[in-house]
Amino acid sequence: MHRPSTLAVGLIGAVLLAGCSAEPPAIETAQSAAAIGARIAVRDTQLAAVIEVAGTVEPVQQATLSTRVMATVEAVLVHEGDRVVAGAVLARLDTRD
Repeated sequence: MHRPSTLAVGLIGAVLLAGCSAEPPAIETAQSAAAIGARIAVRDTQLAAVIEVAGTVEPVQQATLSTRVMATVEAVLVHEGDRVVAGAVLARLDTRD
């Protein structure tokens, strides 16, 4: 009487073990698919990623500008991010006083 149930359990166990393997199935990548000449579908997508962080922004370099006389700035000759050299004119002052 125990023989049929033992046979059934053994058969089910054999089927389950047959499905197991030592290595997981290989995942096909775009490179491996291209290497064998397979066609793959490519689509343009956008990832919605919002990252919020808190912090302080500080400049790498800082300079203090001053003039020998009090005057109104007539023109600024450089813009933020421009590279300048020593002695370059950065602004023009109104000298009508």
